[in-house]
Amino acid sequence: MPSTHRLPLRTVLPTAIGVLLAFGVTPAAAFPIVYTLTGTIDSVDSDLAAGAPPFAPGDDFLLTVEIDSDATHVAVGGTGLQYFPMDAFSLTLAPTYVMAGDATDFTTHVNVFDDTQDALQAFAQAFTTATLPPDLGIFRPMQIFATLRDGAGATLSSTALPTALDLADWTAEQSLQVVFREPGNLANQRSVFGTIDGLSVAVPEPALAWLLAPAALALGWARRPGRIGA
Repeated sequence: MPSTHRLPLRTVLPTAIGVLLAFGVTPAAAFPIVYTLTGTIDSVDSDLAAGAPPFAPGDDFLLTVEIDSDATHVAVGGTGLQYFPMDAFSLTLAPTYVMAGDATDFTTHVNVFDDTQDALQAFAQAFTTATLPPDLGIFRPMQIFATLRDGAGATLSSTALPTALDLADWTAEQSLQVVFREPGNLANQRSVFGTIDGLSVAVPEPALAWLLAPAALALGWARRPGRIGA
């Protein structure tokens, strides 16, 4: 007859972690990586300015991008380009002009073109389910490019998603471009340009990320019928 004796979680959890350590097992758990880029709008094409947008040169912008750490990338043959799907993004050009969306709208590129150039670019287009602000006259927001480029080719050590970034390393380019187009006339486009002057990466504390997997394992084991603690 199966035992019905229950061990408290404070006993089960450390025991499970101890077993993992004894066998040299380091649990790997996916976690969100959040990139935050801030900066200043440098210029707005005159046709867009004529649409009286709520933003202007000198205003601040804020871009946040979230990607799962174990997102599967797609390599573009022969280019060094890696595409990682995003979970979410949000770009604020003004308190009332915000673009936001999910993985159906956004991809990020980690680019390693060759030994002489590294680039990290967040790119959005085809806003199928995104939340979009009003059009500016005849123009509708169509694409976002946020680009960091290092001409020395010494910034990215691999094509994996970086979990730490220093803006000072990206000396070749630190730019934002938001492209607006006339629907049905893709040749008629105008842009907003900006300079990135702030950059941060947020990931869970290593200890917390490490503990998530064994905690889940311990809870699942303790709750199985017929096991100690069931």
